Amino acid sequence: MKPVVTRLYDFGLGLAGLAILISLPAGTLFTHLVPLMFFAGLSLVIKRFGFRVFDAAGGGARHRRSRASEVTHSLVGIVDLSALLIYGPVFGGWVAVLSEFTLMVRRPRWTWRTLERWETALFNAGLKALMALAGGAAYTALGGHYQPVQLTTRLLLPLAALFLVWFGLDHLGWSVRVGLKAGVSEVSQFLQTIILWSLLVELVPLPMSVVLAVVYASLGWSIFLLLVVGFVVTGFIIQRLMEARRRLRSQVTQLSTISEVSRQVAAIPELEDLFRRVVELIQSSFEYDHVRIFTRESDAELVFRASTGPGNERWRELDYRVPVGEDCIVGWVAERSEPLLVNDVSDDPRYAVDKPGLLVETQAELAVPLQVEDRVVGVLDVQNTAPGTFDSDDLFVLQTLGDQIAMAIEDARLYEQALERERLEQELNVALGIQTSLLPASLPDIAGWDIAGMWQPARNVAGDFYDFIPLRDGRLGILIADVSDKGVPAALFMAVARTLLRAMAIGKETPAAALQRANDLILADARTDMFVTVFYVVLDPDTSAITYVNAGHVPPLLYRSQTSGVASLHTPGIALGVIPDIELEQRTTTLAPGDLIVLCTDGITEAVDDDYEGFGEERLARLILEHHDASAGELVGVIEDALRDFVGPKPPFDDQALLVLKRVELAISND
Repeated sequence: MKPVVTRLYDFGLGLAGLAILISLPAGTLFTHLVPLMFFAGLSLVIKRFGFRVFDAAGGGARHRRSRASEVTHSLVGIVDLSALLIYGPVFGGWVAVLSEFTLMVRRPRWTWRTLERWETALFNAGLKALMALAGGAAYTALGGHYQPVQLTTRLLLPLAALFLVWFGLDHLGWSVRVGLKAGVSEVSQFLQTIILWSLLVELVPLPMSVVLAVVYASLGWSIFLLLVVGFVVTGFIIQRLMEARRRLRSQVTQLSTISEVSRQVAAIPELEDLFRRVVELIQSSFEYDHVRIFTRESDAELVFRASTGPGNERWRELDYRVPVGEDCIVGWVAERSEPLLVNDVSDDPRYAVDKPGLLVETQAELAVPLQVEDRVVGVLDVQNTAPGTFDSDDLFVLQTLGDQIAMAIEDARLYEQALERERLEQELNVALGIQTSLLPASLPDIAGWDIAGMWQPARNVAGDFYDFIPLRDGRLGILIADVSDKGVPAALFMAVARTLLRAMAIGKETPAAALQRANDLILADARTDMFVTVFYVVLDPDTSAITYVNAGHVPPLLYRSQTSGVASLHTPGIALGVIPDIELEQRTTTLAPGDLIVLCTDGITEAVDDDYEGFGEERLARLILEHHDASAGELVGVIEDALRDFVGPKPPFDDQALLVLKRVELAISND
């Protein structure tokens, strides 16, 4: 709710500006209704091509709550001032006022929030009227005249005064509003956030208004309309560029924040503490108005666990439960196992304001399932008190966090079960279960390709892992990785590295770009000296081409059926998490029928026998040559048997992971 003094300021300044504008002689206003409507419409169009400042935050819900986000930057001042220079300050003032109020006509539903937007529109319209009248007064006082047919030196001083008065009053009015609403200390932060873009977008381009006015007055409508079209296109391009910039900055900030939150969540072992910290972390990191979390304890209902809103302790004491089903947003998400974004809860029958744990002021709600594999273990729900505030960025954030939270819930549950027996042993078993769930549940089934794998931890958990990532256009990402160290620390680092690698593989166009960006994110939040080696392959089944990149990993072995030879797929590269700004080289080759690739971690090639002789790449290459006709699964079994015979009965010293990718002939139907 706004302070009363802010509301009085909004209405006072808005009504004063409109009153002064209305009291002045209309002049040629009514005789130029067509130009008035044209300029007001053009002003509206350019205003819709505006953009908000995103330097103060990462975008999404968090940014929308900053003071600077209330201000939209656009080239609309050029339109309003060109109208002023052609027909005078009263005409220019009415152009700005009409475009401001026309912008609100698209909001037919009346709510408290809509009323606040009309209040802001009234304030802005009155301020623009005062800006036009004061700027016009300064312009004429210094010898300026209207409908200029050319730009002369005697107009430079009046125009400079017009531009500065227009720009200065605009920012003075908004600064006072911010000061009344949030305090004087907030004004400095507000101006620091917007001033650069204000100068570049709202002051520097203002001389273009003179060009528009001169063309309008001297060259006629045809040339003027061509110039206007170019101007509109420019406004559109600027908005698109700023939107692209915003999304890029938003993604960088989101990934860093997600990584930080995921690390903190993964470090919370007890369920009750986990629930409380999850809602607090999400609210503080992304500034949603209200965050709730439920867990699914049966097929029929969800149990309320924690929230940041009022009544948290009360509903926990009452053991409040929500039925799984269609009659509420959270229940719908649990039943469907898919997210639900509702940007206007008044239009959705699944929302009911009298349900416990909900804010009365809630206008928008976003809920995502917490899933482990195909099983829904809970629902994460966030709400905002303004409609239309959720977007695809918020959906991405919550879905990504949801995977981590779901795994954390499973981790904490297993941890509590472990405390009932022997703590240390059960902790390791829990960690093993979680890490196993991070590995692919099944191998890809791709026509013309045979894929098999093996994973063996040296202890209860491992730092080695492999993954399959579906990509666009039917391509498949295949990676194998080895985290430094062993045991629980390596497993935790592996979970974070896997999440970042998957996100970057999906988000980046090339394997090299994916690993380079993952390296930056790992280093950004690194708290240990651990690192991870990775070999990443992108397979195109349609062309049988593979594009690969190596970040300090054991080079895979490639068998060519045409030459009956084995070669190492060696490319230079450094492990991820060691140094920033790495450059990785990627290469591409094509596999023919009968060709195969063996990818492994150094736990296989560096395994030693009783005499400390290493298993070695040469022994592995001989096995490939001898059994190249076997299926991928059979070859994995052959390597496992040979490794077991070589090492003997003692347990492996290091984690082991192995993948075999083989190109096979497609069966030809006789039909």
